Amino acid sequence: MQKAPALRRGFASAKRFIALAAASALVVGAGATMAHAVPSQAKPAVPAGEIEFWHWRGEDKAVFDQLIARFQNQNPGVKITQVITPSTPYQANAFQQLRNNPKGAAFAAFRGPQFWQMANGGLFKDISNEAFVKNVNPNSLNAGKLTGKQYGVPYHYLFNMPVYNTEIFQKVGVKPPTNWPQFLDMCKKLKAAGYIPMAWIGSGARGQSAQISNAILANEATDSEIFRLGNGQTKVTDPWFRTVASKYEDMRNAGCFPDNPLGTTEAAANALFAQGRAAILPTGSFSMGAVKALNPAMEGKMQLLMPISKTNAKDAKFEGIHNNTFIMGINNTSSPTQQAIARAWIDFLTKPINAEYYANGTSQHAPVNGVRYTNPDLKNTAEWLTKNTKLAPRFLILNLGVSDEVQDLLIGIVGGKSADAAITEFAPRIAAKAWS
Repeated sequence: MQKAPALRRGFASAKRFIALAAASALVVGAGATMAHAVPSQAKPAVPAGEIEFWHWRGEDKAVFDQLIARFQNQNPGVKITQVITPSTPYQANAFQQLRNNPKGAAFAAFRGPQFWQMANGGLFKDISNEAFVKNVNPNSLNAGKLTGKQYGVPYHYLFNMPVYNTEIFQKVGVKPPTNWPQFLDMCKKLKAAGYIPMAWIGSGARGQSAQISNAILANEATDSEIFRLGNGQTKVTDPWFRTVASKYEDMRNAGCFPDNPLGTTEAAANALFAQGRAAILPTGSFSMGAVKALNPAMEGKMQLLMPISKTNAKDAKFEGIHNNTFIMGINNTSSPTQQAIARAWIDFLTKPINAEYYANGTSQHAPVNGVRYTNPDLKNTAEWLTKNTKLAPRFLILNLGVSDEVQDLLIGIVGGKSADAAITEFAPRIAAKAWS
């Protein structure tokens, strides 16, 4: 069993983190759309200088470019450059890169292993007393807290659930399933009608491959069981995980995945869905903007569904999955001038008028107070803000090595391995990476 890296200040910090995350999981998302009054704040003084804003959402570049232009017009002498890296390498490399690059004064982190690594490793500056924190719905702030301190503010209130084409569902005569047999039957009917049921991403983007695991884990495992995979106290050989793995085998046997699932890239999956060749894109609401960029006619034709993993819907505790992520923070290694610019930039982004522009321009719900949605897809899916959704559970595995191996195990089942064979193969590798 290997020790956690020295930068981590003990597994006790992770336990405190999970307590905060679990508390957030109990919150219903209705607060994200409530028009709370934002306290009046003095505009922060912004010194002249240049910084970089690091993140992974290339599909948001044009909207952020407009916001940056607006911010720079308000603050002469300031320049912000976006540095955008695809999600998989960003999760793997951004921590070390930002520690060695003070110019990257403003950045975003994924909730879960990356946020914990960055906060526990000293990259995030403590922003507990910053006025802009009050701009964000308090129920969402737990995602950016560790050991009682606020290190980041989430900018996304998203749903890690499959997106489906409402026109195709109507044409084929299928409805969103309410239990597991219905879900598998839906796949069979869609395939018989000539569609790829789910444009699942099996190549080059493990994080996107993993999104559907949130739905299976939600009603098949407790937060504690998922969390303790990271330190080896629970194992993939346990009955609860075998049930999760068996659901992947069920989906494969029902024809839910593309014919070449392990060869389907994120770009290919988005295109299959945008072109109407696939009925479902099993990622989340955050993909709607990219889909509409490929095919603007998809606007207003997308909705969300939850793969309920129980045979009887009454046995399912949760109706869906939500997440508070894209956690924005200030680089602790940056100079005071660079940090002042980053602070003003995050303050600017969390003003309702600017968060509204971002949300409607990217088809991305936001946890900023007072945001109003005019985007048809945000309005169509806003009903999920009031449902009993669970905070995305796969991010409770804070040990990134274990998290990656768990997802590779599940991906292997989609590729043709039996659940038992995949578990037998990966169990020793996962145990070797568990923190002692």
